[in-house]
Amino acid sequence: MCTCVLVKHCYVGPVATPNTPAKGTPSQTPAEAFVDAQAVQALSGIMLRARTVADGVLAGLHRSQRHGRSVEFAEHKVYAPGDDTRHIDWKAFAKFDRYYVKRFLEETSLRAFMVCDVSNSMAYGGGHDRSRPGVRKVDYAKTLSATLASMLIRQADTVGVMTFSDVSGPRTAIRGGERQLTEILENLDRAAVGGKTDPLSSLAALSAQLSRRALVVVCSDLLDGGKDLLEPLTALRNRGADVALLHILHPDETTFPFDGMVRFLDLEGDREAQVDAQGIREAYLEELNAWQVQVEKSAQERGVDYHLITTDTPPALALLRFLLPRRHE
Repeated sequence: MCTCVLVKHCYVGPVATPNTPAKGTPSQTPAEAFVDAQAVQALSGIMLRARTVADGVLAGLHRSQRHGRSVEFAEHKVYAPGDDTRHIDWKAFAKFDRYYVKRFLEETSLRAFMVCDVSNSMAYGGGHDRSRPGVRKVDYAKTLSATLASMLIRQADTVGVMTFSDVSGPRTAIRGGERQLTEILENLDRAAVGGKTDPLSSLAALSAQLSRRALVVVCSDLLDGGKDLLEPLTALRNRGADVALLHILHPDETTFPFDGMVRFLDLEGDREAQVDAQGIREAYLEELNAWQVQVEKSAQERGVDYHLITTDTPPALALLRFLLPRRHE
């Protein structure tokens, strides 16, 4: 029997050893030349995977132009409640009878924190085609997190990392340097899959730790925890963090390619069901789509940068889609 997927927002996964996604989605961008997700995961060691992907996307992507207090003037903006009144341009007020705030370019390094979901549902790597090796969601998420950390540290930025399930995993404080990168990669590599998706306590502790603006990148499948995850992400946004949510799903979960009688097991609970896959496919896909749309809408309403990524997407292409819109922020 095949196994896998999501029923009414509850993850159900394989009985036997997980197997494969389809091959990477073709692209008309320069990212066509990048190795696909399966090839990246076949590389030995997270350091090698991170360096391989980073080499494909690093050049020219990161010119950190964040608004701050440097001496270089950038632009005016209309004053809004919460803006620093010390930056009001009184000459502009005298001329236009309207409050404008001066904005400047800050040249200091970026502070970032990678947060990776390692709950049981992230262990799924495929159940549709048993003849090909699969890419587990957790390994894909670790690769994205490790690659971003590697890219940022190579550019003299500072980075920290944390894994979570229903308990906090190893947390690396935000620092820079090669030694920091080694520690981050070791922590990601050691983080074992286990437990349920419950980010509340983990991200609440992170929110308390962040004392000033930082980029927080969360990689998770959101299964059995999508609504809960948005609450602590909102708290991070309210503290001034730039929050990005990389929603990682397997192609089996987004296409439901199963036929015949299929047994489903809940990877984060004790439920089990045997169903006619073809008979429930349409209803499943409708519900999955409605859930994903609601998660995306809720994220956008809370100011969270949302990206849906399937594990058959070459990691370099996924990161390009995430990073390119940020080049001029």
